[in-house]
Amino acid sequence: MNKKPVDKTPVNVEVNGVQGISLQPFEKPSAELLGLVRGKKRALFIDLAASPAMRETIDALQKEGVDVVAYRDHHYVPDSTDPRDQKTAEAADQIQAELGQKACFEERENAPSCAHLVELGEATREEIDLVLHHGDTDGFFGYLKASGVTYEGLEDDADILDSRGDESKLTEHGRLFRDALVSVPPFSKERPDISNRAKQALQKEFIAYIESQFLAETAAPLKEKARAAIEQAETTQELVEMIEVLEGGVAFVDTAVVGKRKYDPKALSMAMEKLDGVRVTAQKKDFGPLVTQGQKQISIARLSQDKETDLRTYVPEGAESGVEHGRIFNTPFLLHVREDLFDDFLSRFAK
Repeated sequence: MNKKPVDKTPVNVEVNGVQGISLQPFEKPSAELLGLVRGKKRALFIDLAASPAMRETIDALQKEGVDVVAYRDHHYVPDSTDPRDQKTAEAADQIQAELGQKACFEERENAPSCAHLVELGEATREEIDLVLHHGDTDGFFGYLKASGVTYEGLEDDADILDSRGDESKLTEHGRLFRDALVSVPPFSKERPDISNRAKQALQKEFIAYIESQFLAETAAPLKEKARAAIEQAETTQELVEMIEVLEGGVAFVDTAVVGKRKYDPKALSMAMEKLDGVRVTAQKKDFGPLVTQGQKQISIARLSQDKETDLRTYVPEGAESGVEHGRIFNTPFLLHVREDLFDDFLSRFAK
């Protein structure tokens, strides 16, 4: 008996005649993506680092007759010595030369979120009918703003949720979206359709909520999904009680022990940071781009108040960033390593 093919169509919604498609910056253009963009005319990229995969995506869109007319991103690190950052900066410079003022590449320090890099309604004004954006909240909020959908405080909410800000300062709308997002099942490479369709439904509900001017009836499905945040808080507290501090001041916790139950990575990190002697936090996960059969991912983050430590200095000289290399280090404050490379980090960090 033949199995039904898994639907790998990316998360996509449409508002005001502008289709928004969620991507990851390391994803190469898929047949499903190209099927969605066929027939579109003008495209804007938001919150997608100018990686080789995005360069390939631009070329693929152009072959489909789609003109890429604008690009906005805040992953630009021109002074970095990391080879991957250098390639991204080179690609960004090339795109900037092609698009001129319609392209804007900023460092995260100058633009905590990409929502600040787009103008309200610019997609509709510029007759842009396609926005490719990062699949996180900042990318989605940037798409909404470009398509003419917004609320007071949207940019600030994007800043907070994308750059580890104080979530107590979120607007009620940003808080509702954050909490409802907890209901989305974790992404699985084997069954991307489960997470993608749930996230797509949530995005549509949030758009309806904003467009209705926050009517109770449009808030109801979001509030129902937000109940999952209560269960998330309970799971997070379980993990807090499992934290251990390793040599060198590394607060470590294995989040895989809670299985498919969701937890709050940020709240967990804050609890880890409060422990005496902690210099960085490390969360072991059974999800993420570095997870392979038999290997989990460990995400290492500097403390939220630490603006000096550059975690990229704790990788071997000449090491490259990328899924195939077992390490991802695009920013100074976050380092992802495959489980079998964690001891190497510990030995370097403890010196």
